[in-house]
Amino acid sequence: MSFFPVLHTDAAIIFSSVLVKKEIEQTIKNSYYRFQTFLPNELKTIDNTKPVNIRQLKALAHELISRKNQEIDEVCSLLTS
Repeated sequence: MSFFPVLHTDAAIIFSSVLVKKEIEQTIKNSYYRFQTFLPNELKTIDNTKPVNIRQLKALAHELISRKNQEIDEVCSLLTS
């Protein structure tokens, strides 16, 4: 019998991602920026280079950039000052 519950892979990755984010935030304080989106299952195959997959990934990237535009501008400002 296992003492640890079986976690779905996505849940384990999200949990791990949250822990890393918290650790970095505590270490770096106000200089931590993270730009991440979550992929739907049909886009998670890393070696899928079909044109439709690439278009969907690009659409997600554009959506993330639009949503995080102000934060991206802040990072650019910090990096160029």
